Amino acid sequence: MTTTEVHRANLVHDLVLNSILLYRWTTRAFNRGTMEKSRSIAGIAGPTLVVMVLAELKMWNPTLYDSQITPLVYLSGVLFFVAGLAIVRSHSIWTVGWQTSLTILGWLAILLGMARMFFPELYKSQFKNDGFTFAIELLLIGFGVFLTFKAYSPLSKANQK
Repeated sequence: MTTTEVHRANLVHDLVLNSILLYRWTTRAFNRGTMEKSRSIAGIAGPTLVVMVLAELKMWNPTLYDSQITPLVYLSGVLFFVAGLAIVRSHSIWTVGWQTSLTILGWLAILLGMARMFFPELYKSQFKNDGFTFAIELLLIGFGVFLTFKAYSPLSKANQK
């Protein structure tokens, strides 16, 4: 092997090694920043979801949905849309992990908000506070508790690096 070939081999080796080190460093930095953002959003969305759904339960507020007025349905749609858009804009993460559930929550809030904004009369007339609604509410409470746990539980050693 000539000195030029050895020099090229060393350059390629250094380039590959530096690329791997750079990849590891940026991935750790990205994951750390992503985890902090995910925990921050989950710390808001989780407790809000739990309290909001608990306050809407039929056993707690039995007459809450008896007299929905169209402007109020529209206003709640605007609030859902803005909240979902804020989540998706700041947290559009599609990975294998719990963080993806926040992105999905954001998209579902956008869709629910749009449905309430464009079709408030239809939404108001189609809503039934029955057993199916109660099952969905229980799932939402469970999801809110899960997000709250993820937000406020201590980080594992692997995520602190």
